[in-house]
Amino acid sequence: MLSYLLVAGLVVVPSLLTLRHSIQSALEKSEARDLRRRAETLRDRMMTLSDAQVNAATRDQAQLLGLRVTIIYADGRVLADSDVEPARVAGLENHRERPEVAEALRGEFGYARRHSTTLDQDLAYGAVPLPATGAPRLVVRVARPASLLYESLSGALLGLRLASGVAVSVAILLSLIAALFVSSPLRKMRDAARELAQGHWPAPVPVRTGDELQDLSEAIDELTHRLRERLVDVGGQEALLTQAVEAMPLPALVLQADLQPLVVNGACRRFLGMTSASESRVLTELVKSERVIAALAISQKTGLPTELALSPVDDGRHDEHGDARASLVPLARASGVPLWLLVVDPEAPESEARGPEAVQRALRSAELVIERMWAVPDLRLPLAQLRLKLDEAAHAAGRPEATGVEPVDAAALIDRCLDEVRVLYPHVSDKMHVDMKAPCCIAESAGLAARSVRLFLGGAARALTNGRDLEITVESEPGLMRLSIEGAVPGDMRTVCELTRALGSDAGRVAGREREAAWLTLPRA
Repeated sequence: MLSYLLVAGLVVVPSLLTLRHSIQSALEKSEARDLRRRAETLRDRMMTLSDAQVNAATRDQAQLLGLRVTIIYADGRVLADSDVEPARVAGLENHRERPEVAEALRGEFGYARRHSTTLDQDLAYGAVPLPATGAPRLVVRVARPASLLYESLSGALLGLRLASGVAVSVAILLSLIAALFVSSPLRKMRDAARELAQGHWPAPVPVRTGDELQDLSEAIDELTHRLRERLVDVGGQEALLTQAVEAMPLPALVLQADLQPLVVNGACRRFLGMTSASESRVLTELVKSERVIAALAISQKTGLPTELALSPVDDGRHDEHGDARASLVPLARASGVPLWLLVVDPEAPESEARGPEAVQRALRSAELVIERMWAVPDLRLPLAQLRLKLDEAAHAAGRPEATGVEPVDAAALIDRCLDEVRVLYPHVSDKMHVDMKAPCCIAESAGLAARSVRLFLGGAARALTNGRDLEITVESEPGLMRLSIEGAVPGDMRTVCELTRALGSDAGRVAGREREAAWLTLPRA
């Protein structure tokens, strides 16, 4: 509204100042024309009159015209004046030097607006010579009060002021309507943004102005919709993570960015010896321990899981059974701050059987949890790194005995393992190609086949340093399935061959060619 008033003031005030002068000039010109016309008419009437008759007719003509009439000799003496008593006319001062009289004596129309010393008021004068041509004998002068001119000017300016006032009032009214029209949807969008900032879901803002306000309201509605979808998606992922951690057989807990516990599973509560009374104190001691803080610093710097040693707790006191190995795994999220997964691998109690069977069962349980959490895209890299460590630990523990055999589709298993390897080694995602000669099923024994394939493909990915594509051939024979990799450059396959022999398979040179090859043999179901 102030901007409207400022614009109106910038337009009206200069206009009034300039119009006053122009209107006054126009009124003076109109006044001069009117006085000239009347003076010439009066001159024509007095053309044939003698001086005595002129003196007598002056008052009559002045009353008829409604003007002051003065007849002046060429030498400046006043012959007659309608507003002065005849007895005083002879005593009036000489008018020869008056501006309008001087102009008339030169044979022109004379006009002047000045203060009359005779009548003591402002008058507008118009004078013409008599006769109209030749040497002037007399000067016929008419006058009227200048207040009439001022009144006309004041009336015109008053009309302009009234028009300007109406215009300013209309401008104020229009500015108020425009302000209400603009501010109403803005207030709605402001309230919607405040509700969104407070964690509420505002109702859609219906703005149909057809301009940028409508675009802004549509953007806020779209932002609300996207945030709702994103938060629902993140909530679903965190719910899945919570379920997976609670189902883990190993002690595990999820920490927020400030190391405040978010999820603590039952195994971790048993490992830490927590009760309802000691839970807060035990968790505070755990997250503030120097080992956890040091591991956090390393993981933040490298972005990789970090191993550390933790001591079990019983009623708030550390026991003397030694430390358990744990891993702090960063869990990156697409939105929000990252989370941290602390997984503990406690030693098995004396009453439980030790050896490959116990280790394989624990690893199999961990693998099931990883498969359940694999659906969360943000967790795939740390899960793949964790699974790689589990695979290495499983093969170090030896082959399981009497664990059962289940048929697994070889193509699906290889695709899943290749997907995990590509997460760990993204630079080879488009360079590893698997050629399945014929479909078959292999015998899976407690995840051994899957771990063997993952380690085999991971070794191939680590050996792929020359920038060339790597072809992996899958062949099936009665009773077995063979994955074979042939190196393109001598020396490239050394790591793969060493790993393959460690897996219980074979490696060597390709017959008839100076190339190294490795093959992994698995039993068919």
